[in-house]
Amino acid sequence: MTLRDPDGWLDLVGTRTRAGVVLTPDTALGHPAVLGAVRLLAELTASLPIIVYERTKEGRRRAEEHPVYRLLHDEPNPIQTPFVFKETLVLHLLTHGRAPVQIVRENGRPAALWPLHPTRVSLDTTGGTFLYKVATPEGLRTFPLADIIDVVMLADDGLNGRSPIQLAREAIGAAIAAEEFAADHFAN
Repeated sequence: MTLRDPDGWLDLVGTRTRAGVVLTPDTALGHPAVLGAVRLLAELTASLPIIVYERTKEGRRRAEEHPVYRLLHDEPNPIQTPFVFKETLVLHLLTHGRAPVQIVRENGRPAALWPLHPTRVSLDTTGGTFLYKVATPEGLRTFPLADIIDVVMLADDGLNGRSPIQLAREAIGAAIAAEEFAADHFAN
């Protein structure tokens, strides 16, 4: 039975696999194979540049003067390099199936991009209006669709992403259980 978890609660409490292991994104990252795969994909993807282009009569050219170019290529926000920003997004995609990003605007133009932890963001679709609700230290804040970029991975409905860890939870749980059994055996 596949559990649907659009609010991310299972990421906080975990799911018990048939091997008896409670699996969360963090416990899955404790297994060397999962950590290695996630780290490799996150770092390789983060090392790729993001270039913004504009169409011209001659074809296309880099839009280096566009504010989005600066955010994606040079400085997404005041404290993260583009590498760390992209690495964080890929980590969120691989461990949670989604990577929400808040767009901060100044005078109506994008001024900063801030990654949000996927477990703190939910999409509210009640009443025919789509709004993002974000849990912050100050409380629950609501954002319009235009202020959040929500990249989802392996979403069969286009809204609720699924991570490779969620999809392979039984195999990861069995590997962790075998590792724990071996460690206990050698300890005795």
